[in-house]
Amino acid sequence: MTVSSAGQLRFFFLSVLAGLISGAFYNLLRAVREKNGRGPAGPVSDLFFWIFVGAALIKLSLDFNDGGIRGYQLLGAACGFALHYLCLGQISLPLARAVVRAAAIALFPAAFLLRGLGLYVKHIYGKARTMLLKICQSGKRVSTSRKRRKKIQKNYKKLL
Repeated sequence: MTVSSAGQLRFFFLSVLAGLISGAFYNLLRAVREKNGRGPAGPVSDLFFWIFVGAALIKLSLDFNDGGIRGYQLLGAACGFALHYLCLGQISLPLARAVVRAAAIALFPAAFLLRGLGLYVKHIYGKARTMLLKICQSGKRVSTSRKRRKKIQKNYKKLL
């Protein structure tokens, strides 16, 4: 296995390019976090970002460096990320915000339908729960005495 300087230099510049792409992806996830505010979106997007970056660097090293992870690969990715943050961050963050807004507008009908479906299911669940509680309460009363049993059966028939 021969290691050429040109191949290693190409690998370094590909790592810088991967860092630039990671910076753009980070800005997109940052815009999603800003849109959703506080909540589970922050930690989930951070986890998603690091999984993406780790998978990209491993794929890059498998394809172009025979699976060997070098220190300059990590340095190149960090330099690319910093380059994106310093030079392109002011351009890509408003663009990412616009993409997130457009996606929210495009997905609004689906979110509206899912929210309505969720409220309908919640309503049915509440009705079923109250019916079950009434049945359980009437079952407890029926077992106490015979007089009460007949009275509750009449009340139950009125409910139906």
